[in-house]
Amino acid sequence: MKVVYKLSEKDLREALGKNAGWWTKVTPVAGILLLAGALGSLIVDPGHPALAIVPAGVGLFMIFMLRMQARQMIKRGMLGDEIRAEISDSGIDASNSVANTKFLWGAFTRYAESKNLFLLYQQGTFNIYPKRAFNSEDADTFRSLLEQYLGSASKAYNRKISPKTWIFFAVVGMAFVLAAIAIVRNSR
Repeated sequence: MKVVYKLSEKDLREALGKNAGWWTKVTPVAGILLLAGALGSLIVDPGHPALAIVPAGVGLFMIFMLRMQARQMIKRGMLGDEIRAEISDSGIDASNSVANTKFLWGAFTRYAESKNLFLLYQQGTFNIYPKRAFNSEDADTFRSLLEQYLGSASKAYNRKISPKTWIFFAVVGMAFVLAAIAIVRNSR
């Protein structure tokens, strides 16, 4: 099967988020909590706004980190070029305007699938294949090839965070915000 596509900024953000795993869900929440703590300290003690600058800055960075990473990749020229890939039982032949690459299935260590993307991992990097490049039959065929050649490694790698862990993170985050507010109140 043959696919032709261009990667978008949205593709990059989704791929970076999927690649980073659970951390990308926790980081913005922690950033929001830091920002809330900074705003809370301003409400509690408006006479010392300097106490809120660092947590607010770190919180904003954590909230927008994926978007900034994607922008950096765009600046390095990772978007805009049309990619052509021929996918078969022997592997993937991919090309763009400056390179031609043949990937055997053994070159990949695992794969992951998000709502809009397939990610194929190699040592230290990954290739992005948007689902919009495939018709529904080709997407199923591609998924079958991925499962056939990389399925066991991918299943071994996939780990989910339990709801108990999410609750723990939320409780610790709220405790952090409340402790920060208490410290500001007691420092007066």
